[in-house]
Amino acid sequence: MFDIDKPLVGKEEIDALIECVNDGSIAQGKLVHKFEEEFAKYCGIKYSCAAMNGTSALHLALLAVGIKPGDEVLVPSLTFVASVSPISYCGATPVFVDCDPVTWCMDAHDLEKKITPKSKAVIPVHLYGNACRMDAITAAAKKHGLKIVEDCAEAHGTTYKNKQVGVFSDVCFFSFYKNKHMMTGEGGMCLTNDRRLIEKIGLLRSHGKEKSENLSDEDFAQKQFISSEIGYNYRMTDLQAAVGLAQLKKVETFITRRIGYARLYGELFKGTNLTLPGFDKDVRHTFWGFPVLLASDEAKVRAVIEFRKRGMRLRSFFNPCHMQPFYKKYKSTCPVSEDVSRRGVLLPNIHSMKEEDIRTIAKWLKELL
Repeated sequence: MFDIDKPLVGKEEIDALIECVNDGSIAQGKLVHKFEEEFAKYCGIKYSCAAMNGTSALHLALLAVGIKPGDEVLVPSLTFVASVSPISYCGATPVFVDCDPVTWCMDAHDLEKKITPKSKAVIPVHLYGNACRMDAITAAAKKHGLKIVEDCAEAHGTTYKNKQVGVFSDVCFFSFYKNKHMMTGEGGMCLTNDRRLIEKIGLLRSHGKEKSENLSDEDFAQKQFISSEIGYNYRMTDLQAAVGLAQLKKVETFITRRIGYARLYGELFKGTNLTLPGFDKDVRHTFWGFPVLLASDEAKVRAVIEFRKRGMRLRSFFNPCHMQPFYKKYKSTCPVSEDVSRRGVLLPNIHSMKEEDIRTIAKWLKELL
């Protein structure tokens, strides 16, 4: 029928890639810097640092705010495991927080219960384009002296109380994987209003090496390959940035289309026993997908099987991270996340789709119901 992860790529992206190749600036160069500036402007945040993907961006963000072995970082269980893995990269311990039964984002009440003296940071994940209740989360973080690292990987253009998500934290990050609201194939970016944090992130992103433009002529001759600390090769390429700049010009069009498709899904599912996405009235939900809960886990399994027979992969909700084999050792309790995951499916809501695709998917699911 269609590729549910297929990005919408036009002449602008192709021309940008050709120009980039012809210019010879294929690796890291002026286009990465321009993309950082333009995306930061879009988000309303001062400083930015592009990375090779969202996972590496989160790793850099956690290191920059000082996460180290022995620390605890609070993170929702109902998220993709990439929101958790970088905590382990830092040698820290993830503490899993249950999801809110309405929004399916981090439950601020459960967050409060799970804060300990070892807690150093919290990662609110704006799941599937919805927004966490950041007032309550920031209040809890301030009360307990926690750093906030917002996971905006699926929330480009999402707003909470008329502010773009990402502005409520010490540092946030986005993903530009091919199925996101805008994409660079792979790619990510950290953003912050703290100059010291972005300088730290920039240092860690590129082998812990000082930028050559910051060196005097004499130092450049002797110290251009000196690394002041252990860093990583997490850099974005100009090829990715070229695509990102073209996509950024279209992102609001893409988001408007996704919101429109979500509205159509909602109309088509009126009167069914599906639980539709819940979000607060002061949130602009940008619908990375269209998440719904079926009446039972048996109904979900049947739906996934039947959709596969019709040639389409129906995406399940993320498996709770506290139930992943590697993280079971922490013996966490997140009953809402477990229930939601068992019954939840994410219907395709990609801006490369057409309205007739939405109607066909809704028809199939209603027949199963």
